[in-house]
Amino acid sequence: MAKIFMSVVGTGKYEPVDYLLGDGKCNNRFVQKALLSMLKEQGVHYDKIIFFLTKEAKEKNWEKYIREKPEIVEDEGLLPFLQREFPTVETVPVDIASGENESELLDMFRTIYEQIEKDDKITFDITHGFRLMPLLFYPVMSYAKELKHITVEHIYYGMYKNAKSPAPVVDLKQYDQILDWANAAHNFVHFGNAGEIAKLMKDRYESLASAEKRTMSAQKNLAEALEKFTDAVLTCRGTDISEAAADCNRKMAKIQDASHDPLFYELTMHVMDSIKEFQGEKKPYEISMETVRWCKVKGLFQQAYTALKEAIITYCCDVYAPEIKDAHLNHTIREKVVNQVLGTLSAYDTSDEDHRKHLSVLPPEHQKLYMQIKLHLEKQDMQFFQKLNTIRNQINHFGMKNDKLPADKIKNWLDTSIENADRFIADIQNRLSEIPTDAQIEQELHKLLGGNRRNFINFSNHPSERWSEEQKQAAQELAPDGVIVDVPFPQVAADADEAEIEELAEEYLDTIEKQSPAAVMCQGEFGLCYAMIRRLKEKGIRVVYSCTDRRAVERITENGVEKVSIFQFVKFRNF
Repeated sequence: MAKIFMSVVGTGKYEPVDYLLGDGKCNNRFVQKALLSMLKEQGVHYDKIIFFLTKEAKEKNWEKYIREKPEIVEDEGLLPFLQREFPTVETVPVDIASGENESELLDMFRTIYEQIEKDDKITFDITHGFRLMPLLFYPVMSYAKELKHITVEHIYYGMYKNAKSPAPVVDLKQYDQILDWANAAHNFVHFGNAGEIAKLMKDRYESLASAEKRTMSAQKNLAEALEKFTDAVLTCRGTDISEAAADCNRKMAKIQDASHDPLFYELTMHVMDSIKEFQGEKKPYEISMETVRWCKVKGLFQQAYTALKEAIITYCCDVYAPEIKDAHLNHTIREKVVNQVLGTLSAYDTSDEDHRKHLSVLPPEHQKLYMQIKLHLEKQDMQFFQKLNTIRNQINHFGMKNDKLPADKIKNWLDTSIENADRFIADIQNRLSEIPTDAQIEQELHKLLGGNRRNFINFSNHPSERWSEEQKQAAQELAPDGVIVDVPFPQVAADADEAEIEELAEEYLDTIEKQSPAAVMCQGEFGLCYAMIRRLKEKGIRVVYSCTDRRAVERITENGVEKVSIFQFVKFRNF
């Protein structure tokens, strides 16, 4: 990595002029001499100075100046100046072609590029750029940025008018940055990734002085919000996408107008226009469907198929369980009810036994939801969901199957998948009045499961989903025709009196009896346990408690040896 100054030497009959750079001023006919002198005064050091010269420029302006105007006294070329003022800096004259045809232009391109090493920091003076050289500079730098990871620090141009008028030296770096920003905006709008926008903004922000940073903080915050938005999409974080989009809009609102940075503002507006579909109040499944369409346009097929399947599940969660807040975020409803019933209905060889298997592991309230969806969707054409699920699984499992689908079919079927999903949702909306009643659901559950099913009631603060397989199996053996139903043990106030305990026991006895108990595991606060056990046994209901074996296990940590107690289920014992 080196700090490089590059310039092109022309053949012009240059006149001395006052070149201005910041507070510096230098009178010289060569802009390169003036610029390097002023930069040296500012404490800027270069590891290498490179000049590109045609044969004619080398003869006229390199070793000595061929005087063609009597009034110009100076006759020193660029080389003696560099040897005198920069004796320790490597100076490299590079021959270039005249660029009179396409072959020579390509040769010029490669000549400049070959002078650049990996991670170089480049300052380029284009004031006396020969013919197309200034235009050629931009694609060369873009090429080198990608392949050699260079940084363009400055692009200087001396604005010469005449010998009597001072010539300010301007830095055209922002126009190089605009090319980078346009490319970054293109990557976001067409390919859905804001990583380059965030990187460019971070680099730009960190290069500013403290006072300038304050004016750029809103743009920096927006760039970070855009990156979070695409991170949410690319990692399929469905619950984060709408909030991330809303945050982008909030950050954009803080960029008051285009006056500070009009060119970057227009690119930012272009970027924000590409996520306008996510604006406004939308239901969770609507956000998911917008994500599907957004990803389809940008070729993000894995994300699109994943979002599409989850959009259908989300819609069903919320439309069939409207009384449950955020039903689509409830794991049991989402995976064990909705996903299972959709998958079973869409299977090619489904049977009542398949539904019975899924129902048997659900608590009664979830059995009713499962049956409600089953009865309502049996009239639907559900095979599209099976195909959608197959493609989604093939993508997410990296195609590691003998019957894997080719990529072109996966891409081409996405449009059809979206059409099928839209039709599915519209059909359900049109038939909401046909959702079966509780009586119809109970009748169908009775037919499918039989009327004698009795359940194992877990009346404790230990959710059955955390039980070991051995404990679940033991509970199933005590209620072979039923399922495990969790009834959370309540908090009992320490100052509660006996009457309050008895009242609480009556309340929970009623709750448990409604769950058709074959057996009840009762573990919790001693007073309430005693009251409950007495009542349950009077009703002839079997009451048990869990017996565990405590084992001490030693493990080595960074702090030494640590003893950990592990409780292993052994059996249920009757009260």
